[in-house]
Order: sequence, then C-alpha cells, then structure tokens
Amino acid sequence: MDNGAEGEHELTVESLPTSGVTFKIDDDSEETTYSEDVDSGSYVIEMPESQVVNGSIYIFDRWTDGNLNRIRSVNFNSDTQLTAVFLAAAVAKFSYSPSDPAVGEEITFDASESFDLDGSIQSYAWDFGDGTQQTTTSNPVISHTYYLPNTYPVELTVIDDGSMGSSVTQNVSAKIPTTVSISTSSSSTSIGFQVQISGTLLDDYGMGVADETVVLEYAFEGTSTWTPFTSDQTDANGDYSRVWIPPATGYFTIKAEWAGNATHIGASSTTTINSIEYDGEYVFSVESNSTISALSFNSTENALSFNAQGVTGTQGYAKVIIAKTLVVNPAEILVLLDGNQIQYTLEETLESWIITIRYSHSTHKITVALDTSVIPEFSSVILLSLAISASMVMVAVYRKKLNKK
Repeated sequence: MDNGAEGEHELTVESLPTSGVTFKIDDDSEETTYSEDVDSGSYVIEMPESQVVNGSIYIFDRWTDGNLNRIRSVNFNSDTQLTAVFLAAAVAKFSYSPSDPAVGEEITFDASESFDLDGSIQSYAWDFGDGTQQTTTSNPVISHTYYLPNTYPVELTVIDDGSMGSSVTQNVSAKIPTTVSISTSSSSTSIGFQVQISGTLLDDYGMGVADETVVLEYAFEGTSTWTPFTSDQTDANGDYSRVWIPPATGYFTIKAEWAGNATHIGASSTTTINSIEYDGEYVFSVESNSTISALSFNSTENALSFNAQGVTGTQGYAKVIIAKTLVVNPAEILVLLDGNQIQYTLEETLESWIITIRYSHSTHKITVALDTSVIPEFSSVILLSLAISASMVMVAVYRKKLNKK
C-alpha cells in the first residue's frame, strides 16, 4: 500500500448476489461485506476467480463501476464503496440406487438435486468410468449397467444457461452377488446336546468363495439382538462348519453372515432351531426355515406338536430330531399337517431318528405321532384309513391260513 495522502477514509467492499466472499487487500485476506477506516492512498484489491459459498459456486463477473478486472488498484482519498458481481454456476449433485449394485444390475443415477441459483441447468453430462459417456438436456435421471466387477469413478458435469457449471465425482462399486446357506444337524438328543452348523458361500456363478470369514450369530425368540458365538473360514469350495452347544433349550434363530469384499456383495441367511426338554434327560429339537412356536410333547399321547409359519408362496421344511429310546417302532411314526397325514423322510443316526417334513408356507400345525397305538385327536379320515389298512392285513392273513388248509 502506498499512502499518497494523509487521513483515514472508509473503504467498503461488497459482493453480489451473496456476501461471505473471501478476497485480498494488499495480500491481507478479508471477507465481504468489508467496511473499515483505512489510510488514504493506493491499494490492490483481488477478488477470487470462483469461490464456494454456502454450497454454491460463484464465479467473478465484474465490478458495478464497469471495471472487468478481478484484480484492481484503487486510489482514494475519500470514502469509497466497491461492489463485485458474481454469477452463480450450476452445482452438480447426484445419487444412485441401489447403493450396493450387482454386476449386470441396472443402476439409476439421479441428478435432480443439482441446481442453479440464477438460471437453469441446460445439460447433464455423465461419464460412467467404463468408457461410456452420455449427455441429456432435460432429464436429470439416467440408467447404466456394469458388466464387470470393479469400482468406477462416475463424473457428472452440469452446465447452466450462462455456460457455467461444475462437476462432481462418486465412486460406484459393482460387485458379484453371493449367497450363503445354513443348515443344522444334531445326532444327540441328550441334555447339553451339540449342533453341527454348516453351509456354503457361493457367488452368482455357482463358484465357492474361499478364504472368507462367515460369522455365526443367534437370537432368542422375541428379541432383535444378535449374539455372535463363533466364525469359520471358508475352504476352497466355500464350505464352512462349526459345532455349537445351545446355552439353553428354547427357540433360537441362527444366522450365517458374510460382510462381502471388494468384488462380492455380502450375504446372510437364517434358520431356526427349537428344542424342549423332556423327563430331565431327553431333548426334542426342530430345525426349520419357518417360525416355530408352541413346541410341546404330550407324553400321554406320545406325540410332538408345534406350529410352523412362513411367507405364503414359499417352501418350508422342518427337521425333527427324536431320541431312539422314545420310538418303539419307527415304521409307526405318523406325521400330520393340519390334521392330514403327509409323507416324510426318515434318517437314522446313532442316537436318534431324524424326520424331515416339507410343505408350502402358511400357518400350519404339525404333529409327529411316535406311537399310533395312542392316537392324538386324529381326524375321522385318518382313523378310517388306519381301520381299512388294519382290515386289509387281517383279510390277507385269513386267506393265507385258508390256503394252508
């Protein structure tokens, strides 16, 4: 600064259409609106080429006195007011969905949040980072699909009616979908029984995802709190397996969860295992992809029953594990779905019988009768079928005796 005359005068520097612009007076940073008494003389005032104020981009245009230079010298010996005019550039903003897109999945990019304070946006130019570029003039929404797993820098440039604009970039990761299966099995039906939990982590192409950590968690009925209890590293085929001792009998939901990695989307799945204690020694357990409730054993009727509920239109299953000592004759096991006899598969282990039942999801009552000599409220149709079966056996035996004579 060169003080050519004595005395102080008020210097006011403003900016339009917004205040808060940082500028310099002889290398000293100040902010509009600026008003100070300064010594008379010569000053260099420098406005920025552009500046972001309150999220908007402002570009220097001119001074209101006609000067077009953003850097100017001012000689004054009286009160002086200077006003810099800025133009607001269009501000680029966009979002996309889904937020965790899969390879081959259509992604919607939405630039509707882009804006221009003193005009209108004339074009939206997209660079999707995979060699694809596209420009629209009216629609801020566009779709794009990636066919290879990668992280792509997506750049949006918006231009307003004053040929000014801005750009913004976001990284978008397209990943391969995965699934993780979970199943449980237990050959033990004694108090303190162990449950084998196993499954496979597969990508969308059916390939096992190896060397990844699958976390196993459980939740009690009526709670939303997941408690991790173990984890396992997948092998070359994507398989994992762990043994778990439930902390108590009751209703548990077990979840297998994988967080995902740089190329694959995470996955999770659940199953339920439900158990009740009987006679202080045995445990009945039911594994299912349904929600199980009202699990009980009627020792008088020698029948296990429970309710199974799931989303209508999907397939459900229940795997019932029963101690061998509680089954007199496995051939006499009868399974009822809502009072109607259904087919099942029977598997034998060292300590137990495993009964697997499959059904269409709805709300069902399932009864497993271990001894049909004690029939627990069976329907008249089932009683009739059992009576007919017994009659046929008796006739066959009688004919056999006649033939011998």
